[in-house]
Amino acid sequence: MSEHISFDELLGKMSEAYEDAQSKVEQCNVLVIGKTGVGKSTLVNTIFRSRLAETGVGYPVTQTIRRYTKTGCPITVYDTPGLELKAEQIERVRGDISKLIDDQRKLEAKEHIHVVWYCLNHETARLDPIEEEWLKSLQQKDVPVILVLTQTLTK
Repeated sequence: MSEHISFDELLGKMSEAYEDAQSKVEQCNVLVIGKTGVGKSTLVNTIFRSRLAETGVGYPVTQTIRRYTKTGCPITVYDTPGLELKAEQIERVRGDISKLIDDQRKLEAKEHIHVVWYCLNHETARLDPIEEEWLKSLQQKDVPVILVLTQTLTK
């Protein structure tokens, strides 16, 4: 016999599960990755509902990995430089990201990188080979990766 529960009971159970998870990991640490210009820094500003990350059009603004937090918000976001860089810059950024994930993993669970948001412009027809490589390397780090479509709202 299956158990039937009301919508309110379901919401209550979900709330309990959320509170239980939140008590174990006080902050959710999100690493935001994607090509230059897809809107990573704009996404950071949207999450925090304030202009924390500098944004620009047509040129890379974020030059290093930047950590953003806001009092009272249970999310910490790490914004990264874009992927459309010169080969040596790609390797440097890749190394910096790998080191961040590894270094944070050595600390308490609340400091780990808990999830990667891989940003793609919603008009992207396919992934570039460099993006496929990045996703495969992130998979080896054993961190969940969520694809985030950006620039989806028209003005």
